[in-house]
Amino acid sequence: MISTLELEKQFYEVVRNPDSKLRQDFLDRIPLDGTLISRLIYREGIDICGDGVVIAPSNGLVAQMPQTSAFRQFSPIRKRKILVYPHAFSYDFHQKIGDVISTLIDHEAFHLEQLNKHSFFLALRPVWNAIISPKDWEYLVRKDAGIELAAYENQLKNAHLRDLSPKYGDYLEETINEILQKYKPLNKITDKKLFYELVPA
Repeated sequence: MISTLELEKQFYEVVRNPDSKLRQDFLDRIPLDGTLISRLIYREGIDICGDGVVIAPSNGLVAQMPQTSAFRQFSPIRKRKILVYPHAFSYDFHQKIGDVISTLIDHEAFHLEQLNKHSFFLALRPVWNAIISPKDWEYLVRKDAGIELAAYENQLKNAHLRDLSPKYGDYLEETINEILQKYKPLNKITDKKLFYELVPA
């Protein structure tokens, strides 16, 4: 198994070198034991809703579960792949290996745990804007904020295990505060709450 020190050294190398093969090799070395991630896959672009239209990830997207798989995710406790985009290797965002591990393991893998518990609701997120009425939109957006809030809080809860950079730790706290300020109904949430408790039915 690769040591954290070796992984950190390789991370700095792939930050400087955008070669796709080197970045994939780095992702293949990240330990995934005990998570629901089957594999981390590097992608230069984003396949929108699985229709084959690939765009450059200019919006700062770091990682996501492939949307092509969204409607095949209903069986519980099944490992899933995560796509990782170039922004994950931006030194302005991730400055240490702990930042990367936090994003991938404590945030993205946490979403997979949520998905296993509440697969139908989460699988529908990519198509909400096409199927729901305007009066339901705010309700679903608040639930979506709750899903993200729980994942960000999980990152902070595990921060002591990751040796986060100060900048990334600040980013997590600022993001949580922004969610809480924007969505007042969520202002009493703790990391023990599951997303379905965040908004009254």
